[in-house]
Amino acid sequence: MSNRLHSGHYIYQAKTGWMALTSYSYDHAAQSFSENPRDIHNDTTLNVAQKDRVWREMFLDWVLAHPTDYAAQMPSKLAKTYISDNVNICVFLKNKSERPYLYEELSLSRLLKDFPRYTFAQFLALLNLLIYYAILVLSLLSLCHFRCQSHLLPLAVILLGTLLLLFAGHGEARFHIPFMPFFILLAASFFSSFPKGDRE
Repeated sequence: MSNRLHSGHYIYQAKTGWMALTSYSYDHAAQSFSENPRDIHNDTTLNVAQKDRVWREMFLDWVLAHPTDYAAQMPSKLAKTYISDNVNICVFLKNKSERPYLYEELSLSRLLKDFPRYTFAQFLALLNLLIYYAILVLSLLSLCHFRCQSHLLPLAVILLGTLLLLFAGHGEARFHIPFMPFFILLAASFFSSFPKGDRE
């Protein structure tokens, strides 16, 4: 109701999706947009829903004009989505409001550079990465060990969700988090395949 009173629209979800997708595509494009997507004419007179429509139209116009350029961004999106799992570790960082880039201390390049003198947050990030990569490896081993049809549901969620991100999202590590329960299911099934010893 508050959004309705202030903007004239019922806004019940974030309205930054098209802006983020447009901005990411602009920053990673071989050929640039005709105008910077962060700048919208009459910016002060448009509400969030109207801006969202402008960004959507701007993005769709660019994709239709440059489909191969957009497709070329997908491998990078895939890598950025699954390369790291340190987003949630930011809660342990100090002085968050003073940092120009919140994730820098927890990035892979910074972890390599600072080794072995880690802050507490970096130590947690490294431990978390080891667990994350172990889950991914065990998931792959599970798919190799079993026939894929026995793991159809978790595999379908991961594959379809990842494809959706590649086509209608931009590459960020936080986007793989909804798929982690399904990776954990696959990893756990690998352990369950081993024969159990005699139990009394």
